[in-house]
Amino acid sequence: MQVVIDTNILISGIFWGGLPYKVLNHWTDDHFEVITSETVLEEYFQTLKQLTEERGRPEIYQHWSGFIAQNSRIVIPQKHFKICRDPKDNKFLDCAISGRASFIITGDNDLLSIGQLMTVEIINPKKFLSRF
Repeated sequence: MQVVIDTNILISGIFWGGLPYKVLNHWTDDHFEVITSETVLEEYFQTLKQLTEERGRPEIYQHWSGFIAQNSRIVIPQKHFKICRDPKDNKFLDCAISGRASFIITGDNDLLSIGQLMTVEIINPKKFLSRF
């Protein structure tokens, strides 16, 4: 199964735990493949770097940036959607469709309000985890 993880889930799971942390555990246990693109990776790494620097925890950045780079499949989006209220969220849709993901896992209400795009279901961590 292929999924796209929104940056808010990645960051929440790393720094604050809870359900996003459980999603990341499923990833680290190889229960699914994470699909990314260059623009998604850029946002992951930029946000992660900023937060680890603010907290004086560079080892967290080194661990997770290495894990993400080695354990995600990078796609080059063939379609570019203009659906989301926040244009920066469209990259997750582009990535999911091009990578043939089954899910986008997010806490972003703008993305969640879409619900489904073609074959991609857009769900929160609780709903995702309840299925697996």
